[in-house]
Amino acid sequence: MRTTVTTQVNYKYELNNGLIKNGRWAQPSKKSFLQWWDDFSNFNVHNYQYYLVGGFINKEKTKDVDIVVTGEVNDQLYYVMKLAQEIGVKHNLMIDIFWQDKLYDFKKWTPIKRIRNFDQCTITRNNKPFPKQYGGVEVLKMLFENNYKKPYRDYIKGINCKNKYIKIKDFVNGTIN
Repeated sequence: MRTTVTTQVNYKYELNNGLIKNGRWAQPSKKSFLQWWDDFSNFNVHNYQYYLVGGFINKEKTKDVDIVVTGEVNDQLYYVMKLAQEIGVKHNLMIDIFWQDKLYDFKKWTPIKRIRNFDQCTITRNNKPFPKQYGGVEVLKMLFENNYKKPYRDYIKGINCKNKYIKIKDFVNGTIN
């Protein structure tokens, strides 16, 4: 008689671009981020500028590393963002990477455009899925643009942050702590 063992997945993170992570993410640290950046920057990803934003650079307890990409929107953008996420999985580091048409000006709100390489994320806890729709208009294959005409949660949270954004190269080189 054969016994089949079924393992329950207690936590699963899944983007509709094919990225899947079983298990919880580690809390990001400077060390894990620098390892991620070292791997990521070995690829042909240098046609874009990368900025750290959010809790990670403000030394807050956070679950992810938020990265804003600026530069030309083309087919390469999808692959750059997917590569960043895949290397993040390798390092057990949630990389929340997205393109924006500009960095926030925290003195006066102006509308922005944001592009992600997915439009749905499903987090499964104890085999119960919790899907979240990001929406947007597909501007290129698997690149979804959202237009924000009013301040929203990320912007409002950022107003009180000491560090608004830091160029990743400056963070890596130690010019900014």
